[in-house]
Amino acid sequence: MGRSSPCATRYRLVPSRCPLCRITEYIEASCRVKTFGKTGIEIEALTGASIALLTVWDMVKSAEKDEDGQYPITRIEGIHVVEMIKGSVK
Repeated sequence: MGRSSPCATRYRLVPSRCPLCRITEYIEASCRVKTFGKTGIEIEALTGASIALLTVWDMVKSAEKDEDGQYPITRIEGIHVVEMIKGSVK
């Protein structure tokens, strides 16, 4: 399997752009993952939530960018694992 460029990887992870409803305060993203393996998959859940938030950032950044090219209000923060349930495979 060949190596893929960062741009190619981004287009596989981030869905096509779509219009957003007007957002007044914040957006909450969550990602649920499930595995039958014996290892935890916290990183996959964190990656999924991060990609969702980065997609929103990409869609709204042009509306906030100031004259210095900065984003004074938009933040991505508080990404964490909320719950992990361990169980046995039947």
